[in-house]
Amino acid sequence: MWREGLKFFKHLIDADSRESSMRFIAVHTSMIIIYAWALVSLLNREMADIPGGVLTFAALALTGKVVQTIFGEQEKGKKIP
Repeated sequence: MWREGLKFFKHLIDADSRESSMRFIAVHTSMIIIYAWALVSLLNREMADIPGGVLTFAALALTGKVVQTIFGEQEKGKKIP
């Protein structure tokens, strides 16, 4: 299972793949935040608050990917709905 996960992440950051490093950053950031939040919540046995700075960082990472996708589609001449 771990090898498949590592192969997936390696594919995301590979320069020859059609996936982008921004996708890797967005997915990786989201996973780390969710896992850390879940661990803290389980250890404290109550729902923990996620600090505003962490949410801002996650929002910036996801927004960066969305903007990259929009500009990439415009460069290819595709119409964005």
